[in-house]
Parts: sequence; C-alpha cells; structure tokens
Amino acid sequence: MDWSKFLFGYEEALCEGHAPPAMFQNLQSLSISKCKLLQGSLFTSDGAQCLSQLNCLELHKCERLERIVEASNKKIILPKLKKLTLKVLPMFYESSTFDIECPSLEHLKLSRLPTVSLGHAPPAMFQNLQSLSISECKLLEGRLFTYDVVLCLSQLNFLELLHCPLLERIVEASNKKVILPKLKKLSLLDVPKLYYGSATFDIVCPSLEKLSLTGCPPLQYMEVRKIDLFDLATVSICNGPSRLPPAVFQNLQSLSIEWCKLEGSLFTYDVAQCLSQLSSLKLKNCPQLKRIVEASNKKIILPELKQLSLWYLPMLYYESATFDIVCPSLEELHLWDCAKFSASSSDFHSRKQVRLGWWT
Repeated sequence: MDWSKFLFGYEEALCEGHAPPAMFQNLQSLSISKCKLLQGSLFTSDGAQCLSQLNCLELHKCERLERIVEASNKKIILPKLKKLTLKVLPMFYESSTFDIECPSLEHLKLSRLPTVSLGHAPPAMFQNLQSLSISECKLLEGRLFTYDVVLCLSQLNFLELLHCPLLERIVEASNKKVILPKLKKLSLLDVPKLYYGSATFDIVCPSLEKLSLTGCPPLQYMEVRKIDLFDLATVSICNGPSRLPPAVFQNLQSLSIEWCKLEGSLFTYDVAQCLSQLSSLKLKNCPQLKRIVEASNKKIILPELKQLSLWYLPMLYYESATFDIVCPSLEELHLWDCAKFSASSSDFHSRKQVRLGWWT
C-alpha cells in the first residue's frame, strides 16, 4: 500500500509505536491533529530512518506528544522534508526537533510551544529556509538567532513573529552586520521588548518590501519599500534619539500610519527630500500630528505621490497661503475629520486631475 498522502485506520499502531518501519518508506505528507492517543515520541529511530520521501509534516494539538523521534544515539536525516509545522503541543520538547537534520527545509511554523530555542539547531538546517513563522511562544526570550545561524539564512524571504512578549533581539548582539539578502516581508505583532536603536542596528535587508509593526517598538533602521505602522505607543521619525536616518526612506513607496501616538511633524525637511519614490501616504487616527513636514521656508516636492489619505487628524494644520508641499503626480486626495486642514487640491500643483474624497 502507498502511504504517500495519509494514514487511515492505523492510528493506534502509530501512536503506540507498533507501526512497522517499512510502512513509512513512501510517505510524503503526514498531518496529525487533535490526537489524544499520541504520546511520547511520534516515531521510533528505526521508523524515522525510513522517512526518506517525507516532505511535509504537520502536528497540531497533540497534547501528550513530546518528541518527533525517540531519543537515541542514531543520526536521523529527513532529506526531503520541506515543510514543518508544530502547533499547540504543550508537552513538546522543542529542541529535540533539532536532533533531526532537515537539509531541504523551506517552511517552518512554530506556534504555542512551551519552549523555542533555535540556537540549538545546526546552522545548515536553515540554508534553504524561505519562511519562518513563530507565534504565541511566550517563553521565547533574549535573541531568536545566533550569529552562525543567521549567516545561513540566505534564502529567507518571509519572517513573522507574533505574540512573543519576552523576545528582545532577532539576532544576538555582535559587532558585525548581518545581511538577509532575500527577506521581502517582516511582520512583528505584539513583541513589546524588541528593540533596535539606529546606532546599533545590525541587520541589512536590501530586498525588504513590506514591514508591518503592530503593538511593538519600531525597528529604527531599515531600507524598505512599504511600511505599515499600527497601534504603536510612539513613532519617532522626526525628533528624539531614536529618529530615523533619511536614507531609510530613499526607496519607500508606501507609508501607512494608523492609531499611533505621533506628535508634531511626521518628517524633517531632510527626510522629506529623500521621499522621491513615495507614491502612497495614509495617516489615520493620529490626533496629535500637526504637520506632515516640519515648517521651513522651502518647498517640498514629492514627485511620485499619487494617493494621499488623511483621516481623523484634528491637529493637522495647513492653509493655502502657507502650504509648502508640491505633489505634481497627485491623483487621489482623501480627507476626513481634519478640521484645521484648509488647503485645497489645487495647492498641491498636480499636473493631473485630482479625485477628491472630502468629509468633515
């Protein structure tokens, strides 16, 4: 029989360790969810050595499972495993995963595990990793990666860290720059202790396109094309010791800031001059924001800005006589509950017909 897709009717044999090893020799994908019989180890060492074709393993809500493979002195290699998902395994000894070598691993998802310690993994395990998601691992503390591990992340294009209240750094502190050449999307949700200052930021992501931050301190130095900031206690782009260097914004195409404590001016004049690629700007529910660009006697040109949305910015003040922002490519202007914003669409000096959405 070909077991390449699923196991059916053999749950008891598998869960009690009685399944013959040869049963797994053609197995390609295994998903086990809410299995109360499964306890201790999923595979014996002999069984694991037959998993040469396995490319996907998903374990979910197996409350008594402790290990994927029983402890032994044998070297276990899963040569074709590309996707590994471990979710809601309260008894799971997570570092035991890294007793297994998975040289082809591309996608790793860890959620609600009692411990997470990627530092125990052999660095080569991550050489083909493309996506990593870690969520609700509340005992993940300190740093996520060692320096040796992060050097192997040359293929990583997606990194998601959600609800990890004790995590402080993505990479352990060192005096060396770390390059993640293919990382395109970085999503951080509720990581309140994560901190990087502009003077110490040591991660370079030349391909980063989208940075999403919700309920955590903003990373202070990263060149990106798209930034979404939501529900941050503070956003300091213009002033203060954690202000962002202007070069951060030279490739920025889209910026959205919602429900953030943003005071005074969003951009300094120097930063605004770097916004040559910005095409979309959305500011919503930032009640202390007074200006988009700090006051100066110079005109600011945003040559590529096409969409500008301003929602509930009661302190934002501009009038036609002093309006100092020129947007020659502006196509859409949306205003809602911006009582002190009296500049008209013509004040942007757009070469195009501007579509208006205007509410007060």
